[in-house]
Amino acid sequence: MRDFRAPSVVAEDLENGLKIKVARAPLVPVVTVSLVLEAGEDVLDADRAGLAVLTGDSLEGGTNKWSGSELAAQLENNGTGLSVDTDWDCTTVSLSCLADRLDTVLGVLAEVILNPRFPEDEVSRFVSQELALIEQRKM
Repeated sequence: MRDFRAPSVVAEDLENGLKIKVARAPLVPVVTVSLVLEAGEDVLDADRAGLAVLTGDSLEGGTNKWSGSELAAQLENNGTGLSVDTDWDCTTVSLSCLADRLDTVLGVLAEVILNPRFPEDEVSRFVSQELALIEQRKM
């Protein structure tokens, strides 16, 4: 069995407050980008419980530029998919792509984060999904 060596991680704080960490593996032409936002359930009052999860899940509903289906097509055309995970203390938005698609994919990610659209029908669908999950957990 071959030895595994994890790539070293380089961390840097950007002027805009973002903190980035980069781990290079030059033999692998794939890039994974994870944006960790300090926007979890813990920042909400009890009467707004679940809103962070709903907001995170609804990011797939589209942007000011693209509808939900157009956003899905943008992601698919670039060989990636959006993964959103909301926890108690943060929301993580991730995607992976081939390195030569990174510029385009970062543009899509920026559009999702900076210009989300929450159409009522999409939000209703996500609410229904979350309620169904809650009901399943009761069983």
